[in-house]
Amino acid sequence: MDAAAAPPPVPPLLDVRGLKTHFPAGGGLFGGRRQWCRAVDGVSLTVREGETLGLVGESGCGKSTLGKTIAGLYRPTAGGVFLDGTEVSALSRRRRLPWRRHLQMIFQDPAESLNQRHTVGEILEEPFIVHRAGGSRRERRERVRELLAQVGLPADAASRFPFEFSGGQRQRVGIARAIALNPRLVICDEPVSALDVSIQGQVLNLLMELQRARGLAYVFVAHDLAVVKHVSDRIAIMYLGKIVEHGPAEAVFSRPLHAYTRALISAIPRIDPSARGQRVLIPGDVPSPLDPPPGCAFGHRVGHPLYPLSIENPPVLTEVEPGHWVAKCACCCGE
Repeated sequence: MDAAAAPPPVPPLLDVRGLKTHFPAGGGLFGGRRQWCRAVDGVSLTVREGETLGLVGESGCGKSTLGKTIAGLYRPTAGGVFLDGTEVSALSRRRRLPWRRHLQMIFQDPAESLNQRHTVGEILEEPFIVHRAGGSRRERRERVRELLAQVGLPADAASRFPFEFSGGQRQRVGIARAIALNPRLVICDEPVSALDVSIQGQVLNLLMELQRARGLAYVFVAHDLAVVKHVSDRIAIMYLGKIVEHGPAEAVFSRPLHAYTRALISAIPRIDPSARGQRVLIPGDVPSPLDPPPGCAFGHRVGHPLYPLSIENPPVLTEVEPGHWVAKCACCCGE
């Protein structure tokens, strides 16, 4: 095909540009230096229709805060969240409401995210009431029964309360609530980490079935790389509020370019002894997001001899191969 006649590239469904989410800490009424917790510190990423982007990192790296900022639960300090080309993060609460039906969230702890005083039927009816969708009360209740069937729960679950269910069943209710309005993008904030291992696979399979049936796009937040590998098309590795590597899932796992990524992959348990590689241990502690070091934060942590050079030339995400990016810097964290 002639290059001039080639169709223009399809814009991404989600486009996050230079996103920062900082929280005030310290200072206050009696003076003192005001500090800021840089939970998310300049993240850019995209998600296409029907795609799953896995977001991975240690606890405290900012991945859940990033997911909640994308979902609109936090206001970004800087940068923007674009959905279908519209900067939804800049909209007022009233103007953002119509967009919320296209972007929903599944929370980590279903016991905390579900109102224990409401029946499951009332919980699942609420999105239709808020967005004035679903028709009459009778029609809404029929939609609730359909949602319960789609997530593998009986119709009589609508009359019961969340505390009457197991953790896996409660998470199915959370999933049903998230898909009630036929969203295009769902933020999954560690949706299986609070569940028994025997239940995790069932919930993951349910999410993948719903994705195939509805064409959903997912941002799948997790700290378990083995789980993320199972569900993701692309993976982004996050460290201290920044993306240090991202690319196709197969490329990230087979050819990890960042030392931090290699350490995470080496920690994945393997049943086959012959497949086990040498564990890469990371010395030191994660720097505080209240006072992150200049330059390469990972190089600072491991005491890389060339770390001082990264202060003058901070890490820059570089496309090393098609679609595979890594934060390269003077202290060779990307080598």
